[in-house]
Amino acid sequence: MITTIADLLEEFRLKETEVLNAQNVVHGPTIGSMYEGLTKHVLRKSIFEGMDLRVTSGFIEDSEGHLSDQMDCLLVRGPGKIIPYTDNHVYQVSNVIAVVEVKKNLYSKDLIEADQNIYSVNNIRDYSAFHFESFERQYELIVQETLPARDKVTSLPLWKHLLYASLLVENILPVRIVLGYHGFTTEKKFRESFVGYLKNNLNTYGFGPTRFPNLIVCNKYSLIKLNGLPYASPLQHDNYWNMYGSYSGNPMVLVLELIWSRLAYKHGLPVSVFGEDMKLEVIKPLIKAKGINHNGQNGWDYGYIDLTKQELASVSETDNWEPAFLTEAQAAIYADLLRANLPYDNEAINDKFLAKYGLPVEQVVEELRRLGLAAVDNGEIVPLTKRGKLALLRDKQQWVAGEDSNGRFQNWVNNYLEQNTDQSSDVS
Repeated sequence: MITTIADLLEEFRLKETEVLNAQNVVHGPTIGSMYEGLTKHVLRKSIFEGMDLRVTSGFIEDSEGHLSDQMDCLLVRGPGKIIPYTDNHVYQVSNVIAVVEVKKNLYSKDLIEADQNIYSVNNIRDYSAFHFESFERQYELIVQETLPARDKVTSLPLWKHLLYASLLVENILPVRIVLGYHGFTTEKKFRESFVGYLKNNLNTYGFGPTRFPNLIVCNKYSLIKLNGLPYASPLQHDNYWNMYGSYSGNPMVLVLELIWSRLAYKHGLPVSVFGEDMKLEVIKPLIKAKGINHNGQNGWDYGYIDLTKQELASVSETDNWEPAFLTEAQAAIYADLLRANLPYDNEAINDKFLAKYGLPVEQVVEELRRLGLAAVDNGEIVPLTKRGKLALLRDKQQWVAGEDSNGRFQNWVNNYLEQNTDQSSDVS
């Protein structure tokens, strides 16, 4: 469903952009208003009735009366305070779903200007907007460990502590989007422009991961933050987090995923609106980040993942979702985890497992961790899935497992059985 709606919105956006381009208008503010108006119109087509959602312009306010800069486009809930004799409103940050900064053209100087304007939102925070379940999922998707208790956070390694803090801030901030209608003609140049901006500010205060928008769109190319809301990239072996990536498919898919995901976990939008959701957007890594201490100050070390034009072009826009394919040893542990947590350092159990499968428990648990299925927490092996399922594909004698809180795993199994009608599976 989400892809179908995104395709319709993108078709409408492109068609109406041609209409705007044909206008004989040279007055800068009027041109800006035209593109802001189109963006609002597109957003209104993407939201749901019955949730009191509105699209407007104006300012964001915190509980102490601090204001953001003026925002081109706000997706909000409920009525705000009208600014007399204008079409602008002031909204409490707790009622702001998303912020969109609109640019007719998005080149390097426009990118910098848009980032600096939308950055003002970062200082308008509402910690009551924190949503524990989505934060827990962010952390588990990226770190592939269970979320530590709050009183244990300060004892984490520095890189993990800074990542924890960044993900928490990401959780409470509204979705921040920069939408450019024209600009860079290649994905490569778009990526290089963002990297250049970052390089020029490596020693500038306030250039940590939380600074940057969730999504930057330029024409048909996008840069997206992989903070687990909803897109994520697991930590690399050197504990670097692929913080930002690029995408060359329909940008409206990303816009809807960001906004609908926020509405789902904070405002009760049913996950059924996403449909079967069996296609995954393929995000190409761009920037990796790791928290460090440099000369006595905490900060971030960034790395540029430089892909050639050919490498970028060779990556498909989407891929089919698949569950994790498990060995018999992995399936044995995961099956037990679906019933109860397991002791991690039990000599008798470990010896029995080693004798049966020829592998130590620690090795298999680490394999499950890298698959995002299990981790060790306080001396126990625990699942990283909330509604995990395990199935045996009888035709291949192959175990598969995955998260099914959104029904994706069961949909995959059903599709598999439809394509292999003479086969069966056992699902637990």
